[in-house]
Amino acid sequence: MNKVVPETCRLLKVDWTPLLQPRLNYQDQESVDPNRVDMATALAICVGLDPGRIVRTLDGEYTGAWRNVEQILGEVESVVTPQDYNHINRILTQGCPSVLKFEEKSDSKLTAMDRGNQKSFNQNPEIVDRVINKEDRYSHLLPLHLWVCFLGANFRHNSQGMVIEKGKNPRLVWGGSTMYTSMVIVMNNMTPTEEEAEVTFGLVKILLYWLIYNLRVSFPDEVIYLALTDIKACFRFPRIHPDLAGVFGFMTNSLYYLAIATMFGSNTSASS
Repeated sequence: MNKVVPETCRLLKVDWTPLLQPRLNYQDQESVDPNRVDMATALAICVGLDPGRIVRTLDGEYTGAWRNVEQILGEVESVVTPQDYNHINRILTQGCPSVLKFEEKSDSKLTAMDRGNQKSFNQNPEIVDRVINKEDRYSHLLPLHLWVCFLGANFRHNSQGMVIEKGKNPRLVWGGSTMYTSMVIVMNNMTPTEEEAEVTFGLVKILLYWLIYNLRVSFPDEVIYLALTDIKACFRFPRIHPDLAGVFGFMTNSLYYLAIATMFGSNTSASS
């Protein structure tokens, strides 16, 4: 409280409304801007540390407002199943995951905070800062002052790790599965997948072979061109439901981050 009371008095005088303006030259950001952290935390105080109100107030990138929902649904309706269409509609208009019924006691929350992050995360601070900055500048996360997690009833910490492989960009891994004891609560045990969209990635390869075979039969002398694409940050396109941004958030050594977009490591991200 010695830290929070003076900080709150200071932040109540901070104008947070610049966060509502378009974020120009975001791609040039080299580190998390402390002024934006102050503004975001000032907003959090003004709305009673309510993650849903924070995200809804900021809107724009943080809720995926730029997505043309009507056009997307119109384009996919004729080529997907009714079940997938309903999931796409839900993902674009409500957010992810499809279901979460979760209540956590304070001692469980504090245990997760005390445990902190995984060794791969803690031992690579420079890489972590670089990756976190990239996620922040694309509005996949919203940084707040660390003490917000201690005080906010709907903020929790989910352990973070790093995947570092030679020749590949380092990747932040949201640790939703690692259990240190049998009593530890991890979010992948709290988010059921029965009501998520069916994952059918495994059928794609055989369907491609089937298509090529039929094309060759129909056009024996024609050249067949194959076009492949790697959709960048695909799992970041779906947004977390605003009220759940704190449930899926996490701490670093200096800041707390609301989860705005779905995470690499969540059992609901692939289907979304």
